[in-house]
Amino acid sequence: MTQAGYRHRIIVQDRSGSMESILAGAQSGLDEFLRGEDDAHGTGKVTVSIWDFDTEIRCVHSFELPGEVRGYQIRPRGATNLYGAVGMAIVAEGEKLTALPEDRRPEDVTVLVASDGEHNTTIEYTGQQVAAMLKRQQEEFSWRVLYMGCGAEAFAEGERMGTHHGLTVNTAHSNTGQQKAWKMSSDYLVRVPVASAAVAMGQSIDLTPEERSLGESGDEEPTRQPEG
Repeated sequence: MTQAGYRHRIIVQDRSGSMESILAGAQSGLDEFLRGEDDAHGTGKVTVSIWDFDTEIRCVHSFELPGEVRGYQIRPRGATNLYGAVGMAIVAEGEKLTALPEDRRPEDVTVLVASDGEHNTTIEYTGQQVAAMLKRQQEEFSWRVLYMGCGAEAFAEGERMGTHHGLTVNTAHSNTGQQKAWKMSSDYLVRVPVASAAVAMGQSIDLTPEERSLGESGDEEPTRQPEG
């Protein structure tokens, strides 16, 4: 049996150059999300890993408490190595979870991918390879993946990576839009903290229409996306 009440969040954050125009919203939204996860720590154990990517991929924090990662800063630069980041995070996080005794493993693992563009650089993994990896983690280990893409290509990119349509969101390319996307994620995880428990009770783990409306809304005019 896994450890009851233990939830692990894996954040894969885009820091490519095109994030510069929506940096304020992405940073404040992520900060608020982490603050909410820190508050939720009182109801059970929560750990967070943060992976970020541009042309390069980094694991910035690994299995740390939410309060310990709240100083993380998004610093835009480079291109968008989305597949490599998701693939490397799956492998490394899966290995660490496998190494834990079963009774110390989280009962819920949720991956949150935030990117404002399509994959466009180095290929450690193809979209097809990432999709196969995510399929295994979702089907065999009850992981779930919330993909917050940006623009018309969001659902197509999510489909290439194997994320479920019901947990893929086309976020607004604006500061307000990015803040609301992270607010949506926080609200969703409060409502469905443990995916496997919801499924066992016959409940859907998809976003509700209200959550999706929040995640896809933005009060500002969309900003022009630079290369990256």
